[in-house]
Amino acid sequence: MRTRRSAPAQPTARLGETMQAIRRAYLGEDRRPWVVAYTGGEYSTLLLQLVWEVVEALPEVERRRPIVLAGDDRLVESPLAGARLRHGPSAIHQEARRRGLPFTLRYPRAYIDRTFWVEVIGRGLMPRTGAFRWRSDRMRVRPTNRLLERLAPPDGTDGEVVLLVGTLKAEPETKRGAGARSRNRSHPDGRPRFAPLVGLDDDEVWTILGQGDPPWGGTHRDLIALYGDAGARERLFAFRDWLLALRDDDAHRDRVHRDGSVRQRSDGSYVRGPFTLSVRKTIFERLLELREALGVDLIHSGERDFIEDIWRRDRVDEECRLALRKALGIPARA
Repeated sequence: MRTRRSAPAQPTARLGETMQAIRRAYLGEDRRPWVVAYTGGEYSTLLLQLVWEVVEALPEVERRRPIVLAGDDRLVESPLAGARLRHGPSAIHQEARRRGLPFTLRYPRAYIDRTFWVEVIGRGLMPRTGAFRWRSDRMRVRPTNRLLERLAPPDGTDGEVVLLVGTLKAEPETKRGAGARSRNRSHPDGRPRFAPLVGLDDDEVWTILGQGDPPWGGTHRDLIALYGDAGARERLFAFRDWLLALRDDDAHRDRVHRDGSVRQRSDGSYVRGPFTLSVRKTIFERLLELREALGVDLIHSGERDFIEDIWRRDRVDEECRLALRKALGIPARA
């Protein structure tokens, strides 16, 4: 049986201020739809939870502003949030409909052959540094522009939406109450943005999440175990640093690019291509070890199938290249 979340003991005052800010904004004259950017991390999870609780507490006649649960797991900053992203949004949407809440789901699904692990472990493509913050909502993840532009606003709006993001205090020294003055801002692309959580700090987020289960069902235990545990974080950061070190060492990268080309700079040095097949296999083994240590499903079975298929094709391509070089009398590493 689901445990209802009670008011947390420590951040009561600022939590109350945050929920009042959400309530005032929701009931304000602005009728533009809200878009909640959901990534499966702690900040976006708390953001969605508080919006849900505020709206659910309103009389049905006052639930007039549509709310879109949106995100994009095709470029997830934290691949470790993948399991939550695969199953969470649809379950949340179903429960919202059951309770008569004005949530709709606009959540582009990832193509299984283009996920983070398929790209890095399967194809050997280089991970971007920004892909390893492991705290996906710290990037202020926003829905794709195409998704926002497709949203059909209700009559009487100017065609815009308000993007809700799980940003916390901009500066550690932000004083109580200062967050309320910075909740409403413009997004870098010019869209209006609402950041209800700016009055809270990191400890308060975990305290609130730890008080009970989310109102849409399920539990926060996996999230807390993954990101709230210091030992787990150390393992994640160690894996991240190791993987980035592999990326930065040319010895682990093939000279032949995935399109079969060999590229040289003007100084004669080679532009390195993807990770070698042996390195990709090592990354996969380390990922499985990390999964075992954390007790979290970090890679989907469908991803593993695609990875193995790519490896098979790459082995054939490599064998063909080596055979051709041998026939032409060209050294294998020339």
